[in-house]
Parts: sequence; C-alpha cells; structure tokens
Amino acid sequence: MFPTKTVTLDQVIQWTREGKYADQVADVRKAQSKPEKDFFKKQLPFVTWSGTFAPQRLEQHQQTHSGYIVFDFDHNPDPQALKLQLQTDPYVTICFISPSGEGVKAVVAIKDKTKHRETFADCAYYFNNVYRLTAKEEKVDVSGSDPSRACFISHDPEIYYDPTKKLYAIQNLAPPKPKTERQLAQDADDTEKHVAAVVERLEHHSMDICNDYGTEWLLIAFSLCTLGENGRQYFHRVSALNAKYNEADADKKFDNALHTSRFTTASKFFSICKDYGVDVSRPKKEAPAKAAKGDNTAAGKTDNVTGGG
Repeated sequence: MFPTKTVTLDQVIQWTREGKYADQVADVRKAQSKPEKDFFKKQLPFVTWSGTFAPQRLEQHQQTHSGYIVFDFDHNPDPQALKLQLQTDPYVTICFISPSGEGVKAVVAIKDKTKHRETFADCAYYFNNVYRLTAKEEKVDVSGSDPSRACFISHDPEIYYDPTKKLYAIQNLAPPKPKTERQLAQDADDTEKHVAAVVERLEHHSMDICNDYGTEWLLIAFSLCTLGENGRQYFHRVSALNAKYNEADADKKFDNALHTSRFTTASKFFSICKDYGVDVSRPKKEAPAKAAKGDNTAAGKTDNVTGGG
C-alpha cells in the first residue's frame, strides 16, 4: 500500500525482458490452482504504470501521471497469438505476457492525463470491439480504470515496445449502427475482390511476403481468416510464393488462425503488402458496357421484321 521508490519505464521493460524476477514468475506459472497462483503472484514486486503516489497508493494521493494506462486481457485461449495481434495496434506502446502466462498486458500512451478514467472506458470499448472480445471473461478488466492499480512485474523475453505509437485520445465511441445482411454480404464480397486483386499482383511479381514463415506469415493468416473459409485459398496462394511452402502446414496454420484471430478486417494483410512495395489499391470496377450508336438491340429495343419476296 505504501510505495517504496520511483522507477523508470526503461527499468520496468528491462526487468521484464531480462527476467529480473524470472524465478518468482516461474512459480506463478507452475502453480496448479488459482489460490496457489495468487499466493505466488503476491510475492512479486509491482509497479503502478499510471504514475507516482505518496504517501499511500491511493487515487487521491496521486502525485504525477505517467501518461500511460495498462490494460489486462485475461483468460485468453492463446495469449501469444493475442499479443502478436495487439502489437500491430496503432495505440499499443508496450505489450507482454502476464505473470500467470494466461493473459496479456498492453500499455497505451494517452493524450489527456487529466481524464484517466474517461480515457480508460473509451479505450476499453475500442479494444473490446476491434478485437472481438465478446465473452465476459475475455473483455478488458475494468479494475484498470483505477490509476493506482498495481501491476505485478512479469517475465517476457520478447516484450514489445514501440515509443512511436499514437497517443490515444477519447473518441466518444458509440455502438455502430447494425448493418443489414445484404450490406454485410456486399462488404465481404468487396473485401474478397480486393484481396484477390492484391494476391494476383504478388503472384505476377513472384513476391514472397511471408518473411521466411515468421511473424508476418502469422499476421497474414490472422488477417485473411477474417474472410472465413474463403480466405484459405488466398492464404495458400500467398504461402506458396515461399520456397518452404507445405500445403499441410499452411492448412494447419490457417485452421489455428480461424480459432485464435481477433482481427475483424484484412487490413493487416494490405499493410504488410504495402510495406513490401506492392500496389494495394482496390481493383477498378468494370463500367457497364455501352450500347453502340444506332444499335437499338443493345439498348433493349427490337424492331418488327417483315418478310420479303
């Protein structure tokens, strides 16, 4: 309850990456029951990402605000997959696996430090909808709205940090107006045509964008599976441009993506292609055929025909 010292952002990132408390974190992850996990978790040191507090760690005793808010994504079936997808988010500055090993923590830099709770609520809505966190146990942990909330130090050698990400400003998000089935079908059709056009350009130039079947390949799978089963053929075609292509492996990767992807659009696929210098413009819509001048038949008209001798 009483803070002992002030640490820097770089220190916390270094401790997490290098495993300053790796042994204690390992105890948490090896625990077989929730009470046991909670016991070992409480042995870990913690930080308050959103600022400094004195003399007690209470919201009313906040001295400074760091400009950061931490979000918890707990009880996820595949934390590594979610972490990978969150890293691509324009607002996620820091991202790492939680001490339990069963969730992900994402740190966002905010624009208005005086509106912590309002920003948290708005950004939580953003995350829950952009990443389809619909199940109660998967949604953002609302306890994070308290700026004095403690966050236990974790261990993640691949902790993500990018200080160039956007500052999150309150967007006054509201539930979008539901689209009709016809509109949804049209959107899906337009997206698939867009994907198909870009894949054809990749094939035309024999361009491999799978990065030796690394991170980008996974992100492509997460993106294309937003087309459902229709995305499988495009994933195979993109994967086949790599010399290591194996049909069974690609199928397995796509199957996994269908179950773990939190993307709602194929935008990351287009972004990766653009980074490789590929034209990602939408295909031009074909204009309806124009009737030839004087050709009444093409205009939908017919003339009576009389017989001649």
